[in-house]
Amino acid sequence: FSFAWMSALFTYESAYDTLQISFVDVSVTIEHIDTLPFDACTSFAEDKRNDLTGLQVWQCSKLLANFLNDNRKDLFGKTVLELGAGAGLPGLVAGKLGAEKIVLSDMSQPTLELLKRNALTNFGEDDKRWLVTELSWEDKERIGQLVSSQTKNGFDVVLGSDVLYSWECVDILSEAILWTLKKDGKGLFCLGIRDNRLIKAFVIALEARRFVVD
Repeated sequence: FSFAWMSALFTYESAYDTLQISFVDVSVTIEHIDTLPFDACTSFAEDKRNDLTGLQVWQCSKLLANFLNDNRKDLFGKTVLELGAGAGLPGLVAGKLGAEKIVLSDMSQPTLELLKRNALTNFGEDDKRWLVTELSWEDKERIGQLVSSQTKNGFDVVLGSDVLYSWECVDILSEAILWTLKKDGKGLFCLGIRDNRLIKAFVIALEARRFVVD
C-alpha cells in the first residue's frame, strides 16, 4: 500500500464548477460542487445514501491523481476499483492512463449520479471499460458479485482518497480492501490526517490482514 500523509484543505464557498486536471498527455474534466457547506457533509454513521460529501473534489483526490500520473506503469492494462469515489477524479485519471477496467463505486445516490455524468464526459457511452456502481463496504455478498463479474480473482489496484474519517471505518474499510484486492495487487490511498491514532489503527488493521503497508 502507498499512503500520502497530509491534511485535507477545507474552504466554504458555494458554487458549481467544472474542474479540468491536465498532465502532459492526459486531461480529465470533472463536474463538482466547488465547496460544500459544512452541514452538507455527514458522518459515516449517518445517512450514507444521501450524503453530499462526494460532490466536492477534495484535496486528497487531487494528490492521488498526481501520484497516479507519476506512477502510471502501475495502472496500464490493470483492473482498477475506486472505493468511496466521490466525483471520481483518481479513477477517471486511472482510466485515462490506460487501465483495462475502471469501477467507480460509492454509496450516495447524488454522488453516483455525478459519477455517471463524469464518466460519460471523459469516456463516453461506447467505452466499455468503465462502470459506476453502488457499493457498501459492509456488503460482502455484493462485493463478491462485483469482483467475480469484473475480474478473475480480484482487482489489480484499489484506490481511495480521504476515505478514512471515523473509527468505524477502520475495520470496515480494511475488510473491503481484503475482499476486493487480488493477492499480488496494490492499494493506493491518500488520506487526510484528522487523528494520527486513526491512521495508526488503520495500518494495524491492514497488517493484521497480512497486507504489507509502505
